[in-house]
Amino acid sequence: MRNKLLLTTSVYPFPSLPQNEAATDVMGQRFTRGNDIFTMVSHTHAIALHLLAQNLQFPSVVLEYPRWKQFSQEVAKGYCVIGISAYPFHLDSVLEMCRHIRKTSPQTRILVGSYAAQTLKALGGLEKYGDLIDDLVDEEGVSYLRRLFGEDTQRPVNQHFFPKNGAGMRYFGKKPRGHTVLLFSGLGCPGSCDFCSSSAQYKRKRIELLSPKELIEHVRHYLTHSPNSIQQFYLIDEDHFRFPEYLLQLRTFIGDDPSFLGKADFVVFGSVDYIARFAQKYGWEAIAEAGIGAIFIGVESRTAGGHGYRKRHSYDAKEVFEQLHRIGVRTIGAWIAGFSFQTRQTLLDDLHYFISCKPTYQQLSIFSAFPGTPLHASLEERGAAPRCQFSDYHFWNPTSSHPEFSNRELLELTDHGYTLGYETWGPCLLRNLEVHLNGIQFCRESPSAILRNHTALLHRKNADKIYTQLRAMAKFAPNMEVQKRIGAVEQRYRDLLGGPTLAIRLLSQASLALAILYKFKISFHAFRWTPKVEGFRRYRYNPGIGTPNVAHYAVERR
Repeated sequence: MRNKLLLTTSVYPFPSLPQNEAATDVMGQRFTRGNDIFTMVSHTHAIALHLLAQNLQFPSVVLEYPRWKQFSQEVAKGYCVIGISAYPFHLDSVLEMCRHIRKTSPQTRILVGSYAAQTLKALGGLEKYGDLIDDLVDEEGVSYLRRLFGEDTQRPVNQHFFPKNGAGMRYFGKKPRGHTVLLFSGLGCPGSCDFCSSSAQYKRKRIELLSPKELIEHVRHYLTHSPNSIQQFYLIDEDHFRFPEYLLQLRTFIGDDPSFLGKADFVVFGSVDYIARFAQKYGWEAIAEAGIGAIFIGVESRTAGGHGYRKRHSYDAKEVFEQLHRIGVRTIGAWIAGFSFQTRQTLLDDLHYFISCKPTYQQLSIFSAFPGTPLHASLEERGAAPRCQFSDYHFWNPTSSHPEFSNRELLELTDHGYTLGYETWGPCLLRNLEVHLNGIQFCRESPSAILRNHTALLHRKNADKIYTQLRAMAKFAPNMEVQKRIGAVEQRYRDLLGGPTLAIRLLSQASLALAILYKFKISFHAFRWTPKVEGFRRYRYNPGIGTPNVAHYAVERR
């Protein structure tokens, strides 16, 4: 066959999630959900496939979100290998794709990867699915493909030309501009959370893909070639704070040339105890000096530490969140409903505790046993594993088996939690602005020249941008208490930064007009929000045309 490798996502459309949100819209279905018109919309590229294609020395094709017609046309061209990357709830479509490949191109080697592979492996593996699939790749994919095609597995992993993800307000439209670069600093985690698919997939080890020096080099590359379009770098890793030396080296490299801190910051991952230990040893300021602007934090449950989850054993999450907000670091708090130790007497208190942490953004989900995790294996041994359809394997799994709560009750509780956060603290956007104002004040008073001269500039830029939405937030505040909070935040902005410029006032007026129009439109059934639909893209990779400054792919949209 002339064509070597095709890499693709599952065919579109994807199954709808319980809240009728798109799986690729992480801001809408998770992080800002329940914020009325201030719920955001986002788009997500299949970055893992680009990681694979960019690290092979021969031409390949990547399909993002193909429809069946586009997928079948591509398969008909004949490929030596076709790899499908998917989540478990895509698996009905994935198996149908495999059947089509077997029928249309029987000589093609079929690979299934990511969490879909982990799921199939746990539910029978190749013994059950071997007639459709040649290999289930539940390991680090770049090394796997390099071995498969006889390439050097020790070459550095390049991540220089990823397409950018984006997010924006729904009243600005469904196609937000790309502004976030996702980079893989590492995969896997030595933690032992029994429900964690990532920890299980990489056998409770961390595989480093970018050293701190390489990471900073990649950041500077993106900011050099896209100087005005990048706002943040989303660093994929399970818990950066388990590896303090990595963060300290980042801080050292940033200290040598901190200029980029005025342009973009890092979104990283952490857990309550490890963040607190890092700050206790090196100071809270060291977190900001490492370029960290936001942290995804698995709070899980207030009492999780007493039930074997060691990352939540020693420190108070509320205090950690307060300290991070004080230094200008935003938080994405994750909470889970449905642990067996949560009872009717304690679960609502647990949720209220989480809301009291005032996460800037939040993810509320249901405790689920995903195939391939120790939790699922334990339930299997006891004959208690949930019997799910593939489409049910997601964060709001409708087959959880809590002894006191039905799944409907747990789902309603997560919805209540999103509403409670919004009605208590206001939109995530308002909380975001508050944290940036904290950051401005903290940096101004800091003895660190890096924070005073560079990080403060980024906080100012972001505060100005969010301020343009403040009039809309005041107009559509959910209650009087939130309206008072908005007034206090506006006054603090003026106290710290002076009055808004003419440009900011004009943008604020335009945003208010768009918000009013959007609110009016969605009052009619025909104009109500529908899940975001991702567009199809075909990327034709050719390493021979790439240079250090030019991506080695051409993109087609159809």
